[in-house]
Amino acid sequence: MIVMLLVTSLIPSGIIAFMPITSFVFIYLVIGIYVLLQGVLFFVICEGQINRLQSDLKAHVKKDRLMNHKMVLINNEDKLKNLLSLEIERLRLTKNVSSVLFFDVDELGKINERHGYEVGDQVLIDLIDTVKTLLNAEEYQIARIKGDTFAVLYFNQNTLAAYQLAEKLKDQIAVLETPFDLKISCRFAVVEINELTHCDKLIHIAYEKLKEAKNSGNGTIL
Repeated sequence: MIVMLLVTSLIPSGIIAFMPITSFVFIYLVIGIYVLLQGVLFFVICEGQINRLQSDLKAHVKKDRLMNHKMVLINNEDKLKNLLSLEIERLRLTKNVSSVLFFDVDELGKINERHGYEVGDQVLIDLIDTVKTLLNAEEYQIARIKGDTFAVLYFNQNTLAAYQLAEKLKDQIAVLETPFDLKISCRFAVVEINELTHCDKLIHIAYEKLKEAKNSGNGTIL
């Protein structure tokens, strides 16, 4: 309506006086159709942009879910502490031993800086998959503690078995197919669990051993 009034105002008043009513109707009709077409075109363009944005967003979310799904499925540090506490109580009754294998990725920070965090996340997911291929589900629980640090709670297995697991992991990690053909290595720390173990002290010992392993070079097992 505003457009119609503006167009009408541009026509000299002398001409308007001699124009038949049908001419006004025709002008308004043409203007109305033009405005309608412009509105439809604007709607189509906006809808196309919205659909593209939604498609891009869905693709991003799907990819993000695929990258993080396996991270969500494993335990966090709090859950690990609960599992350790329960395992310690169980070992007090059975007088048996279990082990925990802690490991983190050598120089993951450099991988994130050079290739992006998405590549770094993929490396961590590949590590989780590697652990799962080496063990049966009932033999272990895996937890992501902090950043690139993981722990494998290895039920009813002594430190010798845990060291052997670390060696297998080391060998498997060395031949992983990774983005940009990155060479990945980890450092490992093995800690025994028995009826005298305290959860927080165990984790502290593991961190100290990981620090020592870091100073000893990539791929160290302690």
